[in-house]
Amino acid sequence: MDARTPDTVTSAERMMRLFPANNRSHAYIDYKGAKERTGDCKLQVKYITVRKPVTLKEWHEHLEQKRHLTLGLANEEGLSAVSCVDVDDYSIDAIQLIKDILRQNLPIVVTRSKSRGAHLFMFHDQPISVDEAIAVAEGTARTLGLADKKVEYFPKPTSADPAKLVKGLNMPYFGSEGPALKRTGAEMTLHEFLSFAEKNLTTAEQRAAIIAAGKQKRRETTPQDEGRKHWRSRHGPVHATRLLHVSAHLSAADRRQS
Repeated sequence: MDARTPDTVTSAERMMRLFPANNRSHAYIDYKGAKERTGDCKLQVKYITVRKPVTLKEWHEHLEQKRHLTLGLANEEGLSAVSCVDVDDYSIDAIQLIKDILRQNLPIVVTRSKSRGAHLFMFHDQPISVDEAIAVAEGTARTLGLADKKVEYFPKPTSADPAKLVKGLNMPYFGSEGPALKRTGAEMTLHEFLSFAEKNLTTAEQRAAIIAAGKQKRRETTPQDEGRKHWRSRHGPVHATRLLHVSAHLSAADRRQS
């Protein structure tokens, strides 16, 4: 057993423990030529893939703002120690989101993404299946009212084909970029982030509760709501005049059938 405590290991070692990565590869971001995408202002960058496991050297370079690491968070056995909700809806108030998390006593830390969105991280007390890790992320999104927003869940499953690489996630604390946030909007130092994450590893009981809460939220969505979502997906926003027209049409049909 490793007798060292968090206070006697480097920050790079602690980050590497929090984010155990796929051994097939790692990647880093090439910011040359980076530009904001029209419409949502998401920062578009080039990724350089290295078909080797990430090492402590790369983690040091990441924290020193030399190379921005991107890691696949599921190992070759289909296990992960991290769940993440990647929120790409930039209209969401991160401070209010953190207050909601604290109010519900959820073991989540929020960091800024490279495009100034949010990553909601949960770290687990042991490796769990990718399916469970994704279910935790989805349950979290539903619990916080984010499931119908522009979100993506991590980790991504590992392919049985060793030539296919798992999709990675950009790591926080690329130097001063991608920090975790406090309820006030102030940034956590790297040490504060590490201490919070290490003290708030999710247990099996907590994960089960998050997944169950997400399923309950999903059941609370009525068939009528689902019908409206389907209508919007096919016909666009449902305006009041359109609803009145549809209602009148349906009423006339009902009268003809009676």
